[in-house]
Amino acid sequence: MIWLRWLLAFPLILILVFVLFFVVLITQVNNTVGSPAFYNRQMVQADVYNFVYDDLLPAVIDEVQANESYDIPIDLTAIEGDIIAVARRAAPPSWLQERFEGATAAVIPYVVGDSNSFGYTLPLKGVVQDAAAAVKEVILRGAAFDSIYNDMISFIAGETHEAAGEELPPEADVTRSEFEESLRDNVPQAWLAGELEGIIDAALPYITGDANSFTYAIDLNGLYSDEELLELLGAGNEAYLDDARDLLAGALKVTEKTLADMLGADEVADIRDKIRDGLTFTEQDLREQLSEDSEGVEGLDDARGWIHTGRSLLWLLWLLPVLLLVGIGFLGGRTWKERTGWAFAVLLFCALMVYVAFLLIYSHAVAPYVHDPIQLANLNGMELALAQKGNEVINNSIADMFGGMKMQAIYMMIAGGAGLLAVGGWYLYDRTQRSPKQRTPSKPTKRH
Repeated sequence: MIWLRWLLAFPLILILVFVLFFVVLITQVNNTVGSPAFYNRQMVQADVYNFVYDDLLPAVIDEVQANESYDIPIDLTAIEGDIIAVARRAAPPSWLQERFEGATAAVIPYVVGDSNSFGYTLPLKGVVQDAAAAVKEVILRGAAFDSIYNDMISFIAGETHEAAGEELPPEADVTRSEFEESLRDNVPQAWLAGELEGIIDAALPYITGDANSFTYAIDLNGLYSDEELLELLGAGNEAYLDDARDLLAGALKVTEKTLADMLGADEVADIRDKIRDGLTFTEQDLREQLSEDSEGVEGLDDARGWIHTGRSLLWLLWLLPVLLLVGIGFLGGRTWKERTGWAFAVLLFCALMVYVAFLLIYSHAVAPYVHDPIQLANLNGMELALAQKGNEVINNSIADMFGGMKMQAIYMMIAGGAGLLAVGGWYLYDRTQRSPKQRTPSKPTKRH
């Protein structure tokens, strides 16, 4: 009879292996995809917050410098290290991490159906103000200003010479190279750095939305005597001295229109709005983006409903392997010790099978095919940097998920092994509790 019961227990053991496999899989998906901590951990593991400054920002600077639509008078690549230092000071990696973790804490509960709304605002005004202070300290007062000085002198010379062609008569024939050389002789670096600080101080309230306009003019008159100007204009052009003074008074005039000409009026307006109010994202923004697809919003709501239901009933899934273990225990043993021993032994065996299954699936069916899920061919610059880091995050995430599944199997193996040890102790305890009469063997009867 006992052999028949063992025979009936065998298919239940096979069923339990498959049940445990899928219950562990579903539980791990819930513990990762549905948990903000999972995404936060992936960002730290992939070192994304330092990647922003070490790889992404240099690629962005190169692309901006190469984009001819941005009329930027400074060679950004020459001061790339200083720009990155400014960015790190204004928004350090710890700030990026805090902002990202705040976003996941707001968004993920909505996605998995634990909340019906969310709202997250990324504050930018303080970052811009800190960046302005860092630019003045790191760039304008640092070694990087040598490069900026040369670029700005060339830019001022070009702007002023172009205006001079309209204001001064042909007799005052001053070439651009002559004027640029004159500027280098008469404009000290420290003075120009102070003027650029003035531009930053004037423009900052406009950029942050605290003012609707700004104007700052670099006046070169204080750097030129009449004799120096007349030498530049040429003999016999004394009548044009006042005109030359007017040109120097507005050698470089920066206004809100200057920013619009450099970056585009719409772009400047959008930047100002985002800096003033911060970047805000709510469930309504998400739904509006999905509404472009006729089934997007409906699919989101259906998914949220199913995910929430599944998460709330997850504990019921674990009842099935528990019931199977109880059934196997009753089929395998006659006494409570035997039944308990069977249950724990089967748990240990099934957990081992589940562990091996996840190990083989990851090493042979997953890892070889997700090495580069984002194709890197034909990518360069910022896109290449993002794709490479994206591949790293995806690989880490999948490895993390399978690692969690294997750990759950290990925990069950430990539970099974500990249970077997406990049953063994139970047997020993029972033996030690027997009476001396039960332990003493009976004397053989004498034969007559």
